[in-house]
Amino acid sequence: MIRHIRVGEAEAVARMSHALAAHHGDEAALEAGRLAELVASGWLQVLVAERSGILVGYASLVRTVKTHMGDCGLHLDNLYVRSRSRGQGIGTALLTAARKEAKRQGCAQLSIGTAPGNDAAARLYLAAGFAERPHKGRAFAVAL
Repeated sequence: MIRHIRVGEAEAVARMSHALAAHHGDEAALEAGRLAELVASGWLQVLVAERSGILVGYASLVRTVKTHMGDCGLHLDNLYVRSRSRGQGIGTALLTAARKEAKRQGCAQLSIGTAPGNDAAARLYLAAGFAERPHKGRAFAVAL
């Protein structure tokens, strides 16, 4: 079953976020309390996949706007399925639920990215109807 995160599930999702970061060679700093704050404030939306009462995956969504077009969207920031639950259609179900959520919110698009070389993820996204788009330009950030 795919649904929105519930109060008390932030710890399980934070642990999955740490596993995803480790998979990509990163170190996650997200704590359950901060995740709960982000969800409560509306900065982050989280869909979870539940099987037999256990959370086995999640998708985190953030709002986007293309100002010059006036288009709102959602960006699927993280998509994660526990290794023992992969290959069972859970990733596809999370993508489908994210797409429905974006439509429900009146979004013009749902976007997602993947690390270079993550061909399995790219195949999943293409099979789910996403179109690969070329990266335009460079991106910059500054720590605050």
